[in-house]
Amino acid sequence: MILWSWGPPAAWMGFIFFLSSQPTIPGPILFAGQDKVVHIFLYCVLGLLLRRGSSRNRWSNLQGIIFSFLIGVGYGTVDEWHQSFVPPRSAELVEVIWDALGILAGAVLLPLAGFRAAGRK
Repeated sequence: MILWSWGPPAAWMGFIFFLSSQPTIPGPILFAGQDKVVHIFLYCVLGLLLRRGSSRNRWSNLQGIIFSFLIGVGYGTVDEWHQSFVPPRSAELVEVIWDALGILAGAVLLPLAGFRAAGRK
């Protein structure tokens, strides 16, 4: 049950780590600010997956959202720091803020969508 709950967010974190380990992100630049949208998307999915995992605990929605937010922002912060060691990448506080917005969006969207963990009423 632990793997079912926490495997998807761990795998997604691995994917984010892989992307931030690359000197450049492949793909065309389609519009200004595209990197911000990518940050929000990646961390929105992470927030959704963390909230899904935390929903299998006996926590309230608010507790699950707070947990997901803290873990997600912590991970985003560490990942930005990790990215600072990848030439020519850098760590930027503003990117952690975009990550935090994505995490919050994902963690809040799940309960709003009426998600219920299997076996919970």
